[in-house]
Amino acid sequence: TKTLAEQAELSRLGISEGTSLIGDSVALRANTALQEALPEANINAQVSRTTKQANDIMLNNSQNKALLKTVVIATGVNNPEGYKNDLDSIVNHLPKGHHLILVTPYEGDKSKDTYTSVEQYAAYARELAEKNPYVSIADWNKVAKEHPEIWAGTDQVHFGNNSNMIEEGAKLYAETIAAAVK
Repeated sequence: TKTLAEQAELSRLGISEGTSLIGDSVALRANTALQEALPEANINAQVSRTTKQANDIMLNNSQNKALLKTVVIATGVNNPEGYKNDLDSIVNHLPKGHHLILVTPYEGDKSKDTYTSVEQYAAYARELAEKNPYVSIADWNKVAKEHPEIWAGTDQVHFGNNSNMIEEGAKLYAETIAAAVK
């Protein structure tokens, strides 16, 4: 429960309780599981979304007073090369009073050009969480590596090659994020 002082500060800043999740196609694939795990969340997920685009959406939502207290950024596999600038921009532009959760991305195919950048993105996100008390991690990168069964027959980014494995992967993804939100 929030203290009266915390509630007063959120009210003064015009911040509403809840979660704004801005994600890519992985979040979109897990949309139903995310809605079940975080029923109060405003989920905005789209195919091929980049972290830079997520930052733009966060800023737009903030300007329109539509950014909820907890902000989840679930991107990182699309154009990850500029990850440092993109993540720094999100951390630096997060309005006062908000809590940021960075979901570490996963790319399981080591032969892809983006593999190294995705791993560096995940490591840098963890570093930002260590440096900033208002930033937390939902470590999908770690959880994904612990569950090879959800990657069989996939592109190694989007879990599940059948409805059961999609559901299992979505549940793991949603649980990882929900644990960080709570």
